[in-house]
Order: sequence, then C-alpha cells, then structure tokens
Amino acid sequence: MKKLFLFLILLCEILCPKFCLAAGQISVKLGSDYLIMSDDCVKNTLLSNPEILSLSPFFTIFNEKNTLLLHPMKQGSSDVTILFDKTYDSFKIQVLPKTSKLPDKTVKMDGLEILLLDSMPVHEEFDIDQPPNIKE
Repeated sequence: MKKLFLFLILLCEILCPKFCLAAGQISVKLGSDYLIMSDDCVKNTLLSNPEILSLSPFFTIFNEKNTLLLHPMKQGSSDVTILFDKTYDSFKIQVLPKTSKLPDKTVKMDGLEILLLDSMPVHEEFDIDQPPNIKE
C-alpha cells in the first residue's frame, strides 16, 4: 500500500509538472540530525528518495508518537509525505553539504516544527531569588 501511494504521487508529479504536492522546501545540512514534531499522531511516512535521507520514529518518555528523527545520508533532495489520521503534510527536503552555512533556527510549517537535534535550548531570562540571610 505504501509503494502504491508513493507511485501515485510520483505519477501525478510526472503527468502534471506544474502541480506539486510538496508545499514547501526545507534545507538541512549533511551530518546533522533533525527532529520533526507535530501536534497530531504520525501514522506513516513516505520518502521519494530513501537514499538521500531517512525518517524514523523518535520515542520520548511521553510516547505520543508525534516526533520523527530526520537523518540526512547524502547530498540531494527528496519529497517527504507525513500521514496523520485524516490529513497529511508534504514538502521537499534539500540536503546540503556539511560546509554550507545554515542558521540553527526552528522552522515552523503547517503544524510541523523542524529543529536541529543538537541546537541550544531557548530560555527566557528569569531572576533567581537570593538565598536568605541567616544570622546566628
């Protein structure tokens, strides 16, 4: 079934080149892993070129099944389709060389959040209470 769906997507792309299911394009760097997070539970994923990158479930302690690990394997591009219960998101991922300059920012797109796995967490500034003065 997965292969049939992928075949239909590719056939549609060949027959109707102006119509593209991939709504956006995301650039990632070779040698860096990324997390793709969603608000909905991910049911399945489809890749047009599995030699370029791999997508696998990323399990957390909450076990919500809404996080994927994106691992670029070689330079190139691949169309990605993520299937949810009643909807899907489709986009193109371009894998650039290790030497490319990409900002380490979070990309938000159609209910998906894509971030670098090794990025620094963003913290808000907060004040730490001073310890009490203990006088003996």
